[in-house]
Amino acid sequence: MYRQLVLIAFFACPALGATAQNTAGNQYNELTVRALAEAGLAPVATAFDTRYEGVRGTPLLFETWKEGMLKIKGTDKLIGPIQLNIDLEKQIAAVSYQNGSIGVLPGDKLDYLGFESAQGAQHFLALPENLVDAASRGTQTRFYEALHEGRRFMFLKYRSREFKKADFKGAYSSQVTYDEYVEGIHYFLRQGDEPFVKIKLRASAIEKQLSAWGATLPKGLSGADLNTEAGIVKALKALEQE
Repeated sequence: MYRQLVLIAFFACPALGATAQNTAGNQYNELTVRALAEAGLAPVATAFDTRYEGVRGTPLLFETWKEGMLKIKGTDKLIGPIQLNIDLEKQIAAVSYQNGSIGVLPGDKLDYLGFESAQGAQHFLALPENLVDAASRGTQTRFYEALHEGRRFMFLKYRSREFKKADFKGAYSSQVTYDEYVEGIHYFLRQGDEPFVKIKLRASAIEKQLSAWGATLPKGLSGADLNTEAGIVKALKALEQE
């Protein structure tokens, strides 16, 4: 365990000393957002105005920290269980230590993160964005949830959180009096060694892409709603058996 903590500390940025000791058990509130902002992890409004209503939402994947495992690149060992989260705005992994401090791990140092939650196991791969999104020229490592990893198909989900500042101080402002983290979700599908294709969570889009690859859904496939993540995963698992 000591060696595991040393490995994490080696890659993590300096801990945030101002973070309260019960951070891992609390929701990610405005004070925590501001504390992270001081460490360069999250933007926050600096101007004071009586109309300003604070920050809504969180850059973190989970409001309550989850027990998880991680794998550092170049090693064969899993580290954990430890308290983990993902900053979806900065696309970095966050670690909550037992003393209440927080450290961060850049995605390019990791292979993947794994969480256990009420929805079941969640597996996140750390991949360069231009490897998954053909329209992107960026090389930043992002975290993609592997909804399906099979011999034939891979189905990934990318979630981001963009920080939108309050805008209420001009004649043409939107009159939004709060900062907010706005979530964006994108899906990517790949067959074999083909490039990933960005797809919409819509049955017609899924069927069209599978058809382009020469894949035909089994006639006996029942209860697979291709407008949902679960339905697409069910269909891909059925295709894996052919």
